[in-house]
Amino acid sequence: MTIQQSWASEIYLNGRLIRKVGILSANPNEVKAYDPWTMPFLLPVDQDTQVVLAIRYVLQPGVLYSKIYDSKNPVLHIRIKNFETSVYDLQELVWRLKSQDVFRFGIFIILFILYFALYIFYPYQKASLYFSLYAFLRTVTHIVWLKSFNEPWVENKFYLLNITEDTSQISYLFMLMALYSLLEQKRGWIYWTLIAFGIICVFLNVWPYELGSGVGFYVFMNFINLESTRISFLAVKEKRRGAWIIAGGTISCLFFWAIYLLFLRLNLPNQYFVDIIFELATLSIPIAISIYLALNLAFISRSLKQKLIDIEDLSQKAVAQEKEKQQILASALRSQMNPHFIFNSLNSIQHYIHSYQREAAESYLSGFAILIRQILDNSAKSVIPLSDELNTIEGYLKLEKARFGERLTYEIIVDENLDIENILVPSMLIQPYIENAILHGLTPKPQGGKITIQLKQSPEVIICIIKDNGIGRQKAIELKKRKKTSNKSYGMSITQTRLGILNQNSDFPVSVNITDLFDEKNEPSGTQIEILMPVDERF
Repeated sequence: MTIQQSWASEIYLNGRLIRKVGILSANPNEVKAYDPWTMPFLLPVDQDTQVVLAIRYVLQPGVLYSKIYDSKNPVLHIRIKNFETSVYDLQELVWRLKSQDVFRFGIFIILFILYFALYIFYPYQKASLYFSLYAFLRTVTHIVWLKSFNEPWVENKFYLLNITEDTSQISYLFMLMALYSLLEQKRGWIYWTLIAFGIICVFLNVWPYELGSGVGFYVFMNFINLESTRISFLAVKEKRRGAWIIAGGTISCLFFWAIYLLFLRLNLPNQYFVDIIFELATLSIPIAISIYLALNLAFISRSLKQKLIDIEDLSQKAVAQEKEKQQILASALRSQMNPHFIFNSLNSIQHYIHSYQREAAESYLSGFAILIRQILDNSAKSVIPLSDELNTIEGYLKLEKARFGERLTYEIIVDENLDIENILVPSMLIQPYIENAILHGLTPKPQGGKITIQLKQSPEVIICIIKDNGIGRQKAIELKKRKKTSNKSYGMSITQTRLGILNQNSDFPVSVNITDLFDEKNEPSGTQIEILMPVDERF
């Protein structure tokens, strides 16, 4: 025997109490209605035996009843059949309902994760957020719906069923919002009317029994489906990319929804077929939206990939142009070094001529010509072998020695392990520092002085040390201020600019350290310049 009821009861067989269903009491506040929901009970009777079955019942005061989703609220429904058949029918019913809801739960939880992930990936598309909320509320709907079937206490069923209807209707509102956003449709009076109508339907669901929930289930949801179809076809008419996919989903939803409502009215015995039609109606739009979003995401990904390729091409062109610009600038700066040095050398030649030192002038001019040829050759190159740089430096020092005589001595010390033929250095980088030391350190000193150039190699860098025993930087600055000369020394400023360009285009920067030297009396005794150049050809 199976029982469905909406009260608390006692069942008597031939005057003998055989089952209590719910809580009966003389006190109305203690009465609890209980629905065993087709749970089979053993009725101890023999076949072909006439028996008297009596029911004593009482309704629970204040209980609300609902017809949401065509729910049954039988006062008493008893079916008597053999026990094996009752158990089989119950198992089949439980399997059908649970399998449906587990299937729906699985589908909508996957859709929730998918839509929310799409929103996280691309937050500018608000439709993904709305769809994720739609899928989440549909998940809640099916969880609570399954709970309502397993809930035996009648007073709780009304609230569980209303929660399912509320979450279902709110989810349809989010679906409508998502479609409007996704299809880029203007939100007019139809949209706002449906939003307001959906909110009203949520409150109507508390209207007892069938009227309130019927408005939401049969009227509101049909309007939502019709409006979804309308705006999707508007988007197709506006030739929006992929809108035909959603239009197909809305048409499919309308078709299967109409068939489902018809079958509900016909009360078909084959519930499996009705369930399949409901699933097709429920999932048509979400599946269409998933396909649309997948295609849209693929299009966005392809567009972004193409833009990244374009940006990379532009970036490479910009880098190449900047490098070319820096090379041109570096070449121009090297060219500026030549007239600066030539000017100083011509002054020396002029000095010899004015002093009537013909042989000295010819010797100087011969050395000057050789040096000019070396400078012209080196100026065309950004880097040169260290041996060429040393030849230029020695040629320059010979000319300065010829000019200053005994007031200038110099020494070039090269580490014997240094491969000067194969190591490359920036052209005309060391000479300006030597020239500056002679001009500002040794020249103002009456007795002259000595300059030492030492080259050695550490594991990672080449070290060039330029040391003079001149007057020191501080005294040179003071002398320059007292002379108030308008002449500007461009050599060092040009060299500093060149260093900036070299370091900008290299992973191995050139560094320059300047140290002031002092004697035992803490008096200035010269300057030491240390140039660190990496053992690398990338300048």
